[in-house]
Amino acid sequence: IYQCDWSSDVCSSDLTAATAQQRVIKDQVFFFKQKTAYELKDAGARAGAMEAFARTYPESAVRRDALEQALAGFQSVGNREKVATVSAELLKVDPDNLRALAFQVYLLRSRATSDDAEAMAELRPAVARGMTLLAAWRKPEGLSEADGARLKTQVATILNGAAGFVALQDKEPLRARPRYLEAVAADPNDLQNVYQLALTYLEAERVEPDGFWFAARAIALAGTSASPAVQDQIRKYAAAKYRMFHGSE
Repeated sequence: IYQCDWSSDVCSSDLTAATAQQRVIKDQVFFFKQKTAYELKDAGARAGAMEAFARTYPESAVRRDALEQALAGFQSVGNREKVATVSAELLKVDPDNLRALAFQVYLLRSRATSDDAEAMAELRPAVARGMTLLAAWRKPEGLSEADGARLKTQVATILNGAAGFVALQDKEPLRARPRYLEAVAADPNDLQNVYQLALTYLEAERVEPDGFWFAARAIALAGTSASPAVQDQIRKYAAAKYRMFHGSE
């Protein structure tokens, strides 16, 4: 791979001796840099080295692998800014990369939640594409069964939550509900998904009491996440809905 990676000329027989020698040396440098970056123990340092490697060698056949390594590393150390840029770059190389797409969906949903119309417009096709890819999921090579299952759960949680959000924005709570139920089953502590799941019951044409349970759950989660303003807002909303449903508190 490394010998033929730079251009088709590397593998041709009509190279001059000097050019061939330059190519071989360059390939040795390429191999050394890739190997050195991969073997770094610190996740953040490895991610940075892999990102630099992909940037330095944009035509490399292993650029996608380097970007995947960088994305995983930045995710593990919680570098959100780098996750955003690297996942976007990875999608240019590999449009069907589900992990990268899931991260972009997560970021788009965050922006759309703040009434970003452009982000909402981008989110719809991204979620649809993600759900299609998720249905055809295959464990990436090199991952253990446990790591593969963990990655699939993480990706599915992001996509299901975003699909529920899109349906809720379309004022279709019954279409949103099963997606939120999937997301909350995978991560019961996600405040955003739990609260929005409550909305699919309480904002339906016919209010369903299960919504009060999920609203109460969201109030509790807001308390544990030190969000008193959010907690108070959810409590007031749920109490108003409860009064409308039961006639009093």
